[in-house]
Amino acid sequence: MVNKSYKSSEIIPGVRYSVGINDGKEFRRACFTGTKLLNGKPIMCFKTVEDVDLQINPSYMSFILEEVVDVIDLTAEDVSL
Repeated sequence: MVNKSYKSSEIIPGVRYSVGINDGKEFRRACFTGTKLLNGKPIMCFKTVEDVDLQINPSYMSFILEEVVDVIDLTAEDVSL
């Protein structure tokens, strides 16, 4: 049984997620940018890879899955490319 409550602080800014909302829509490859207040309510902010801003009320969120991204080790030589 899961007894841990949902907290937006567990979602890490800069990490990509797949986000599902309760009307069945899914947003893939959305980077979490942080939260903001809208009329006193917290809103979760994302930016998709298509450079579209996405704001979601956490009460409408069905799921959020962290996407697996390969870590690339950049050396000083690679950065200059």
